[in-house]
Amino acid sequence: MVWSIIKTLPESFYYTYVGQQVHYHLYAAIFPICFTKALEVYDFPLPQELDGFTDIGLLNQAKNVVVSGSCFLLCDTFKSTNRVKAGEERLQKLKNSVLDKLLQSHLTKAELDFLIELSHYQDNLGKVHGVYYRSMCKVTGMSYQTFYVTMLSLADKGVICYEKAYYGDWDITILDNDFSYPEAVKEGYISTGHDIFYDEAFKELKANEKLLAMQFLKIGGAGKRYHIGVELFYEKYAELLRVAKRTIQVYLGRLKAFFSIGIKDKMYWITPLQKVFKDRAPKDIQNFAAHLGRVALRRNKAVYTEESLRDTLELVKQYAQSFKEETAKIFLGAVAGSIAKTNETVRDKRKWDRNLKPKFIHKLMRSSM
Repeated sequence: MVWSIIKTLPESFYYTYVGQQVHYHLYAAIFPICFTKALEVYDFPLPQELDGFTDIGLLNQAKNVVVSGSCFLLCDTFKSTNRVKAGEERLQKLKNSVLDKLLQSHLTKAELDFLIELSHYQDNLGKVHGVYYRSMCKVTGMSYQTFYVTMLSLADKGVICYEKAYYGDWDITILDNDFSYPEAVKEGYISTGHDIFYDEAFKELKANEKLLAMQFLKIGGAGKRYHIGVELFYEKYAELLRVAKRTIQVYLGRLKAFFSIGIKDKMYWITPLQKVFKDRAPKDIQNFAAHLGRVALRRNKAVYTEESLRDTLELVKQYAQSFKEETAKIFLGAVAGSIAKTNETVRDKRKWDRNLKPKFIHKLMRSSM
């Protein structure tokens, strides 16, 4: 009977989604267990309100498959539905496997803030070029000493690796966060480009609270409900976070700023609020280009106008799809090369013309194709 129903679905749905091993959720979606009572919200340390969806959809596009009644799928978790359009660079992302590693590593707030900030500027190999200690400290609020201690501790925990790239800055790679191959997105990930990661209230949360929020996004996906038995929830996260049940209740209370959290029939139902995905945060390529621009300006002591800087950053956006993981290397090399070639006959570097020349930089980048 199930197969006869599956065959009535559009062919594109079967090959795209059933082929990705989510067909076992389809059965639960077709035969839902509907609720007969209103959802009750209780047993929290802070006042609660429920702001979720009335229906549960399997896909981001509700027109494809939607369960028409409020119900729960016959499993406690399902694969993340964060998706990327064809041809789009996958930059502000953290793989599910990386998130699991973070839980096991028991990160400090400084370590987690450091990692999230790195994810905003990484290329599709998970590498961030030219991480400058002053810039990182300004954004995260950590001291210079904390920057170096944090970088070393994350490396010791196997979360990142780093290498000295230039005076005062480092090239840092988030390990196991490679999105350069087509199948990478099927492994599951969360987007750190969502508004929640730029929200000042989120930045003030403790490390465990942020990790718990990231788990909700990982398991539930964008706009989806995460549900799990109450006792199983406390057992699972008390072990993972190494805290007591009461502490987790406090975490949930603070996370109400970003999630609708309720209990129904001894099940937790957790849904991201709209503010999590308002899409006001900088786009992936904007962050990437702006970061490379700052690195190029600092390393070359470049002089620029608003127009020359804008035109130069546009080159990153223009060639990111063509150069892929080589984009940063080629762009930074072209900026440095344009200044060096302009001043070939000037021996004293103090007298160099360091003005940005977008057309010259463009020419050098094209020569690398």
